[in-house]
Amino acid sequence: MSRTKLTWIVLVRHGITEAAGAASGLPGPLGAEVLDAARAAFTAGLTTVAAVGAAAFVGIAVVVAIAFRHISPIDETAETADDAAPARI
Repeated sequence: MSRTKLTWIVLVRHGITEAAGAASGLPGPLGAEVLDAARAAFTAGLTTVAAVGAAAFVGIAVVVAIAFRHISPIDETAETADDAAPARI
């Protein structure tokens, strides 16, 4: 099965699994270089996505903490309401 250079490029751009499959069909050091480049690109992309996700999570946590800081916990609200109004018999 002969593949053109364009076919190899297309396979490598589809993802890490396609790049590994394409690299296995390439001769010796060229396949290893393609696989190393694909792994490096995958790791860089994964690191970027993880960093953006962590930053978004922290940002949302800060916004929620600021938005709800005036609301007291449920237990404190119940105790304050009981102390403020005398019990009726």
